[in-house]
Amino acid sequence: MARWAPGRPAAAHLPVGRVGKVGVGSQQAQSTTPEEWRMSSQGSSGTDARRREAAARVQKRRGMQVAIGVFVIVNVALWVIWALNDRDQPGVPWPVYVTVVWGAILVFIIWRNRTNDDAAIDRELERMDRDS
Repeated sequence: MARWAPGRPAAAHLPVGRVGKVGVGSQQAQSTTPEEWRMSSQGSSGTDARRREAAARVQKRRGMQVAIGVFVIVNVALWVIWALNDRDQPGVPWPVYVTVVWGAILVFIIWRNRTNDDAAIDRELERMDRDS
C-alpha cells in the first residue's frame, strides 16, 4: 500500500473500487460501490429522488452561470486590452473573433440545455411510470 507523500492527495493511498460490507456470521453482504452505498444510506423515497433531481438542476444552472460570468469577464478584458493597445490598427478588431465564436458556442449550449432538459425529463418520467 502506498503511503502519503508531499504533493500527493491525502486520499491517494486509499484503495479505489468496490467497498465490501462485513457479513454477519457466515453470511457475506454483497459488495457495493461508494456511490451505491451513499444512495442506499440516503433512502429511496420519492422525495429523495426529487431532491437529487432538483440538486442536479441547480448544479447545472450554477455551472451555466459560471460559464456566462467567465465569458463576460474574459471578453471585457480582451476588449479593454484591444482598446488600450491596438485601437489605431485598421480592419476588424481582433477580439471580435473570440467574442463571436465563444458567444455562439455558449448560446448553442444554453439553447440545447433549455430545449432538451424539460422534454427529456418528461419523457423519462413517462418511461418510469410505464415500467413500474
